[in-house]
Amino acid sequence: TYSENVTIDKFLTLENFSNGTVTLQGLTMNGSGKIFSIEEPVEVTNNYNLNYGIIALSASNLRITSSAANTGGSLQSHVRTNGTGQLVFSGLQAAKTYHIGTSTTYFPTTLANSGTADDIGLRVLNNVFDGGTTGTPVDSAAGVPWVANEGTSGGSNLTVTANWPGSSEKPFFNRTAVVLQAFGSAWTTISGPAPISATGTDPYQAVFTNINASLSNTPLRIFNFQIPPVPDLVYVDDATGNDTRTRDDAQNLADHLPQILQQQYPSTFEEVSVDDNSFDDSKYVLEQLSKIFKNLRVVSLK
Repeated sequence: TYSENVTIDKFLTLENFSNGTVTLQGLTMNGSGKIFSIEEPVEVTNNYNLNYGIIALSASNLRITSSAANTGGSLQSHVRTNGTGQLVFSGLQAAKTYHIGTSTTYFPTTLANSGTADDIGLRVLNNVFDGGTTGTPVDSAAGVPWVANEGTSGGSNLTVTANWPGSSEKPFFNRTAVVLQAFGSAWTTISGPAPISATGTDPYQAVFTNINASLSNTPLRIFNFQIPPVPDLVYVDDATGNDTRTRDDAQNLADHLPQILQQQYPSTFEEVSVDDNSFDDSKYVLEQLSKIFKNLRVVSLK
């Protein structure tokens, strides 16, 4: 335990001697371009200031107590989480900004907790994978996901404010209709049934409320809203008893209309789709797309 405030203005490594947690009264980064590498768990109890320089975590956490004052944080001064170590705010309730990133991306994220106060940790991954933290990289996502952890799993009710640079967006990502997803055995949406639209102009921002999923080193990602599977309906001709629906138009709409609606023009445009009393799933597909794209107007003929 060190009772004084520590200021880092040069390259420095806190090596792992297996002596347990190092407690500092204050920690200030004040060296432009300098890196403070942490290989032991560190707890800061009073002042935590990110002015200039990077804190690099490997496998150990940097923990900021609930009583510690926090200032600064930027692309030039944040916590780099290239390993399994996390930035942890103890007893989180009031909004705290996690100034975190990787060696290539700065991804500040603000959490507020209206549920039970808890120690919430975050780290950032370099890519979005189909298996959470491993597997094959996937598209249609903001390219910088997190891993989140609660000290006591369950009980939190989080508001998550995510910020990301446009350069991190994966191919086919549509920031006008996004959801927050968590990985267990598969990726599932935890931000509610309706997508939201990101705001801002590079960096972009999305705010997800009422996130109460249990987080136990759980991967999280910002992903495109996807049209739910078409219900397994059967259309039968009364005279013949045969299934007479055609799937061609519905499938084409689902495959190609989103690409049309996402085109960029100097001025706004509106797509008008007329459903002439379809017998296939066209009406359902159009209804789902109209919830995502405000420039789609559906007209149903009776």
